[in-house]
Amino acid sequence: MRDLITDLTQTVDLVLIDTPPVLAATDSLVVAPSVSGVVLICRANRTRRDALRRVAQSLQQGGIRIVGTVLNQNSAREGGYDDEGYYGPGGPAAPDNDESATPPQLRHKTADAG
Repeated sequence: MRDLITDLTQTVDLVLIDTPPVLAATDSLVVAPSVSGVVLICRANRTRRDALRRVAQSLQQGGIRIVGTVLNQNSAREGGYDDEGYYGPGGPAAPDNDESATPPQLRHKTADAG
């Protein structure tokens, strides 16, 4: 596996390897020492914090570099992006009536009633 990864990294800029969850199978722990970094994928309202901590500690104890974390399946209804934007009312992600601030391809077309 290490030889395959080495060959691929000499050919392309980025190699992503998808493995089963760390706590469910040993595949990721076998592959991890051969890569330059690991991205942990967590599922909103499913991945437990204590499990995530255990995984992070196991990887770090093995000298594995964690380069980031992705949170999947987060719902706007459960505290994320919503109609008022990520930063709250009036924040940069909030909808506004200023058409000039909206890229043309995202502007809604409305008909004049007058």
